[in-house]
Amino acid sequence: MDSERKVRHGIQLLRLLKGEFTVSEAVDIIELVTKVPELVKRILEVAEREGLIRREDGKIIIVEQDAVEEKYDYPGIKKVECDDRCRRCGRQLKSCYYIILQDMEIGPLGVYCVRKMGIEED
Repeated sequence: MDSERKVRHGIQLLRLLKGEFTVSEAVDIIELVTKVPELVKRILEVAEREGLIRREDGKIIIVEQDAVEEKYDYPGIKKVECDDRCRRCGRQLKSCYYIILQDMEIGPLGVYCVRKMGIEED
């Protein structure tokens, strides 16, 4: 996957989040898309430039979607029964969640990790 596509996926992922995160937590979430430090930094820079996030006191704050000029439609998240491990925390799963971006699925994830990111199940 090329770097521009990874940046686009990182931005799409951030648009699904709600709340505030430490920089470390935000990086951990972005690493679901890419583990390349330069791309993670670029995703955060683009998100800040587009008004999707703002930095405050060492935190990354997700700007409410109503405050963002453009509204984006994403399929969001799907749940399937499974026998797998969470991609973020490694917990054993019976129900797997997948974050659906325009042309990528991220998962499997457990409900705890999905809720911690502030993503709501449809």
